[in-house]
Amino acid sequence: MAAHRVVALVTPPVSLFEVGCVIEIFGIERDDMPDRYRFSLASNCPSPLAIYGTSAHLASIEGPEAFETADTIIVPAYPVETPPLAKDIAVIQRAHERGARILSICSGSFLLAAAGILDGKRATTHWLYSDLFRARYPNVDFEPDILYAIEGQVITSAGSAAGLDMMLDVTRHDLGFEACNMVARRLNIAPHRDGGQAQFVPRPVPEISDDRINRLVLWIRENCREHLSIAEMASRVAMSSRTFYRHFRAVTGHTPYDWILRERVGLAMQLLEQGSNNVDQVADAVGFSSGDALRLQFQKVVGIAPAAFRRMYGRTSPVMDRPTVTANATPIYS
Repeated sequence: MAAHRVVALVTPPVSLFEVGCVIEIFGIERDDMPDRYRFSLASNCPSPLAIYGTSAHLASIEGPEAFETADTIIVPAYPVETPPLAKDIAVIQRAHERGARILSICSGSFLLAAAGILDGKRATTHWLYSDLFRARYPNVDFEPDILYAIEGQVITSAGSAAGLDMMLDVTRHDLGFEACNMVARRLNIAPHRDGGQAQFVPRPVPEISDDRINRLVLWIRENCREHLSIAEMASRVAMSSRTFYRHFRAVTGHTPYDWILRERVGLAMQLLEQGSNNVDQVADAVGFSSGDALRLQFQKVVGIAPAAFRRMYGRTSPVMDRPTVTANATPIYS
């Protein structure tokens, strides 16, 4: 299968941090990862391009021809002080018409809105630009308080960190949980934060300040198939059962049993994606008492039944072409 062609559209002054975030997700070749994407930076402006806030410039930029063969175009950030370039608007419109996926980070949504592809759709941007965005683009269903908004092939995100969340979510849908988690671990960030709508939640990489609890949840991950009692977990962190229960909930936001259930569901998601075992066999493999118990918890956490999840994410389909739906069955990432 040919590599998925990802092109970042950059216009001076270039926001180097957002460009760096895009490169980290889509542009770095990693020996322990399969060939995922073919990445390049491109611009309608002659290089070198001025970098925002410095006297430095960015060179080695491809020309506008790169946009015409892109499967995904990303606008990492975009100048808002001046009107968008007509050539940039045309790139976005042509890409949208031919069905390419279009992502924006931070103020990049201004270009997408100027191209008219956000009219009547949910979208977001950095909170600093909320009033300006509303005033310029009243036909957009603007939501300032979400991390990212998914509207079919068009996805907008808020600031830089939200852009990483969005791109990791895209990677997960393109290549599966393992690839997403690998990239997230390299960046020392969680592989998922809810973008503001129902989305499938993989097994989280813990972000816990208490070292004892952090070590414990890693141990839980390795042993979640087993019956784990409060007393056993409390003893591992040298606490009484009552103190442990309160402390665990305070630092993680979940009860110990909720955490175990989510770990089991996350493991079940990986097994459903990777293998051909039936739901009862998966339930037994991850520590649920029955297939019905797995179905109940899976529905609560993921929003759909295990069988429906497998139909959408099973490895029987080419990874890049995997159909993807949210919990309410609205197609995304088309």
